[in-house]
Amino acid sequence: MRSFVIAVVIFFATTFAHAETFVEFIVVGKVWPEHKWGHVSLRVKDAETDLVFDFGRYGRMWGLFNSQGEAILRVWKNARSHLDAQREGGPVIRAIRFQATSAQAQSVLKYFEGLSGAKLYHRSADADWYHISSTVFHPINNNCVTMAIRGFMRGLPAINVNRSSYARGDGLYMWARGKARGTAYNSSTKTWKHIWWPQDLLTLLQREYVAKRLAVQIFY
Repeated sequence: MRSFVIAVVIFFATTFAHAETFVEFIVVGKVWPEHKWGHVSLRVKDAETDLVFDFGRYGRMWGLFNSQGEAILRVWKNARSHLDAQREGGPVIRAIRFQATSAQAQSVLKYFEGLSGAKLYHRSADADWYHISSTVFHPINNNCVTMAIRGFMRGLPAINVNRSSYARGDGLYMWARGKARGTAYNSSTKTWKHIWWPQDLLTLLQREYVAKRLAVQIFY
């Protein structure tokens, strides 16, 4: 996946060496039926790059209520195009922004570059779509939230956004909520194997980081 990063870095290269560098979670609120459960993506911005990593069921789907599917990562070449695509139905769109160093931002990019089995699936003017053949999208344990958490913590590991005390399955159907709360709890890491949903992550970020002025909340 290195090619997409190199191409975009060249395209966005500027003389603004002191441009703001940050990593932010973009959290789309629930609106029925366009955004039944909300959505989370991860934006990485530095002096040369502005990319949004958007993981979801954007290919073939199967399972109960089409809840599983091909693992597709959309890499948006600018945040505006991604946000425009998320506005259907008029959801509340928030960003929780963390300041970062260039090295931290690059570490996040390297995480996505290194995803095993990623092959170009579709290309448009605004985004490149990658099929990650080594895994599948799962509504509980491999979804938009868990992908964003993994990418974020690769670059900013000191900021622990993977706290299972917040992983309550807020917004999930009752049958799925039980799995999110009670399966494969690890007492050492204090996490469950089956975890996050968008509202859970938003609550954690607001309480633990925005309220303590360690991150900034922005409404788009």
